[in-house]
This record gives sequence, C-alpha cells and structure tokens, in this order.
Amino acid sequence: MDGGAYGPETSAGVPLLLDPYPGPSPPVEPLPPAEPLQLRIPSPIPQRAKRTIDIRSFDHYFRGGHQVKQRRLLDSCLRSKWLLYNQIEPVDGKNSRLLPFLSPRKSGKEDMRCLFDDCPRKFERIDRALGHIRVHLKHQPFLCTGGCGTRDW
Repeated sequence: MDGGAYGPETSAGVPLLLDPYPGPSPPVEPLPPAEPLQLRIPSPIPQRAKRTIDIRSFDHYFRGGHQVKQRRLLDSCLRSKWLLYNQIEPVDGKNSRLLPFLSPRKSGKEDMRCLFDDCPRKFERIDRALGHIRVHLKHQPFLCTGGCGTRDW
C-alpha cells in the first residue's frame, strides 16, 4: 500500500497527498495598506461644441390648426440643450421625444409617416423614422466611429 512519491494510498487506491512542509506554518507578513483606488469613469455624454440653431428656418413647419401639438414640441426641441449640444434626445418612458413628429400606427402593418410639412417619407422601422426626423432638425447626436470624430455623415 505504498504510494511512492505521493505517500500512502487510501483503501480505494487513491494516493494521499502529504504536506511538503511538515510542522507549523511559517508566519505570514501582513500586507502594506492599500492605496486608495482612483477610478476615472468617462462621462457617458462627451462635452460637445455648442451649435447655432437658426430658429427662423423652422417657422414654416406645423402652422395648421390641427398641428398645435407638433408645433409646441418643435418649439420646445429648438430651445432644448440636447439639440443645442447635439446630444441624444431624451425619452418619455421607453419612447423617444421625437415620436410625435411621426403619424401613429393604427395597425401593426401600417407604415409610420413623417408629419413635417410636404415630406412624403414613410417608414416601417422606428429607428429609420427617428433618424429621418433628426435630419429635419439637423440633429446629429452620434459621432463618426471611424476615428475622425466628425458629425458629417
């Protein structure tokens, strides 16, 4: 029942590992106190240059009596910091604040239509529709990821 290099075996034939350092364990040196951890967490919204918005160029949109809601929203957007600094627009619950500029779907198969005056565009996908509304507002919240850092897309 001699296990050779591992020491004696158990009754099942498995070698018992012997402690290579018999006797009491050597004293352990305490570790020096840790320095305070300093993390630099990047801001989720990078600082961006303030842009100039010519509000007069939007005067002709949503002037019909039935478009009061869209006109108020447009005026609110034009005065907002997120548009001025080209940041992503806020959401109401799960929906983008830009959704009222699209016709609501009455059924799941109906396309969303852009409500900006004289715009004929229709969309099946919400992301494409919101990107189109951003074009009307000259809103470019996403930087180019190609390394150039420009918004000219």
